[in-house]
Amino acid sequence: MIEGASDALRVFVLSLIRPNARNAANALFEELGDKLGRYVSGSLANGAIVALASMVLLSWIGAPYAIVLGLLQGLLVAVPYLGTLVAVLMVGGVVLAAQGWIRAAEAVALISVMEGLEGSFISPLIFKKQLDVEPLATILATAIGGALFGLNGVVLAVPAAAVLQSLTMRLLVPAVRTFSNQ
Repeated sequence: MIEGASDALRVFVLSLIRPNARNAANALFEELGDKLGRYVSGSLANGAIVALASMVLLSWIGAPYAIVLGLLQGLLVAVPYLGTLVAVLMVGGVVLAAQGWIRAAEAVALISVMEGLEGSFISPLIFKKQLDVEPLATILATAIGGALFGLNGVVLAVPAAAVLQSLTMRLLVPAVRTFSNQ
């Protein structure tokens, strides 16, 4: 069997840890890998919901290229805030060029409301279910990540919050409990 890079890294890191702590460290690696996998599947589900909702809304108002624009909405939702802004502007530009400013304003308004609902409710609830990260923590992590690290921080905020939650629960909480019981 061919060993993957992450498997080789796991073996190496585990070799650096005391033998009596290796099982706990391995369990932590398993949990982190599971959380990151769940983040990817949550992101795909979120993108699919946005793409479908966008296609339906754009078709409903008779916007041109509703399927293509909806798919772009679904793809760009992976980049919180900035991706949404770019996607909404693309919808506005395409509809403006094809149908005029009134239809463009309608399209931008509808897609903006839909994206606002997605970013405030749907996405945080998806990540609550997938990662067990509270919706408020998802929103705060995105805001803090963006403030500290810009676009990269926004994109990596939710998986970083999930990883930090796991590390806190597996390492920090037991250490605090041990210290407080002494």
